[in-house]
Amino acid sequence: MPNVSELKLVKYTARLDVEVLRFADLRKRAIAKGWRAVPHRVDFCHLIAVTEGALTHVVDFVPIPCATGSWVVVKPGQVHAFDFESHWDGWLVVFRPEALPTSLKSRAFGGSEDFFSALPTKLMPATDEQSVALSIISQMADSAAKCSDPVDGNRLMCAALFYLLVRIELFVKDGTSKLIDANHATHIRFVRFKKMVEEKLRTQHHIHDYAAHLGCSEKSLNRAVLTVAGVTAKTYLMQHIALEAKRLLVHTTQSIGAIGADLGFDEATNFVKFFKREAGMLPTAFRSLYEPTRKQ
Repeated sequence: MPNVSELKLVKYTARLDVEVLRFADLRKRAIAKGWRAVPHRVDFCHLIAVTEGALTHVVDFVPIPCATGSWVVVKPGQVHAFDFESHWDGWLVVFRPEALPTSLKSRAFGGSEDFFSALPTKLMPATDEQSVALSIISQMADSAAKCSDPVDGNRLMCAALFYLLVRIELFVKDGTSKLIDANHATHIRFVRFKKMVEEKLRTQHHIHDYAAHLGCSEKSLNRAVLTVAGVTAKTYLMQHIALEAKRLLVHTTQSIGAIGADLGFDEATNFVKFFKREAGMLPTAFRSLYEPTRKQ
């Protein structure tokens, strides 16, 4: 198998910019095509609403136990895996990032993608909000099935997605997301830091570099990240470097040393020590857990 330096993405291919389907239908499709429940990276958004049964959904290598009434949020760039073994069903709403309603994004947070990217991985809406949201999703599925014209279909589905996200915003405001409570300046600072981490984690490992680029003190940056993410700026950065290391270990055939170098470590031993501290095991041990995935 040739060396792979970039992670492979599962790209959005649905007819409309927003697609709604039952998990039971996806399971049948997976069985027919011989798909396996292995971690994969995506370039589109997922909302998964569990309507019956229990399962464990894996997002960025973290198992998320879910029961009836749970919602799972998967964002572009994340690695996740469906649970095809457990007996459960639910709705899947998948959509291109471009389908996110502009008016909702700017009204809620003043950023282009902040609303969806700020959502926690797991949501537990109250019973009344759950009922309303599921009704919207059911109507979306019905609209998509009846509309043959893709232009009209996209208009209907994007409008319905806006309404669904407004309902989600309401039950998130009840305390699910700390981001809602951050003032505008604090939030904007966190968003800029988050974007910088995504772009520069391979080359910048020191918080003072991020603070200098953002034009603030390390103390101010740390306060913003604590308010929004609930961890220190350094912890947030280290977690994301470790996550990218996990993705490279699972989805590429690069050597441990090459991955360490790719992530900005000058010595392989320093990368191994870092990974063991953050992940609780050696890189080789973590990679071995997902060996069947890498051989596909």
